[in-house]
Amino acid sequence: ADLENSKTELRKKQSELTRVAREKDSLERKLEEKENLLSKAQREARDAKDASSAANLRIRKQEILQSRNITPAKNSVRKSKPFKTPLMGTIPVSPSPSAKTTNSAAIDVEEVRKQVIALLEKHDKEKLGRIDVIMEKFAGKENLLVEKMKQRYEGAATRSELALARHKERMLKLQSKNQQQ
Repeated sequence: ADLENSKTELRKKQSELTRVAREKDSLERKLEEKENLLSKAQREARDAKDASSAANLRIRKQEILQSRNITPAKNSVRKSKPFKTPLMGTIPVSPSPSAKTTNSAAIDVEEVRKQVIALLEKHDKEKLGRIDVIMEKFAGKENLLVEKMKQRYEGAATRSELALARHKERMLKLQSKNQQQ
């Protein structure tokens, strides 16, 4: 009788063990599916973020370019349309003398570009491939670019002296502000 009870109990334990093993396999499959879904969702989120960042960059760049086009540049000619008056008819409007175009601006940009290339060839050849990006970043502020590049590459002592002077100036402003309060 004890032998029969032991065998019955053994079969119950074996069937329970088989059921637990199947349940374990099922849970492992579900876990693997969830991990796959999670990694897919993470990839999609990363791709969406990259696409969004790229779209935001394109939009920002377009806004910047449009803002430059909206405000007339120093060397652009303002094109005016003739307007009508009730008494005199159509009166053509000519651009103001200060709005004449000159090629000196284009020459200056090319000259600045040559100077920047010369500085980069001499001091930082790795950045030569980014010359277009650098020039675009400083569009309209080319003289500032040359000044900064010279400070960085040719005047290290001058650069630190300028930084020290700016720091002293800020400290004096803070001190005077604190004394006023």
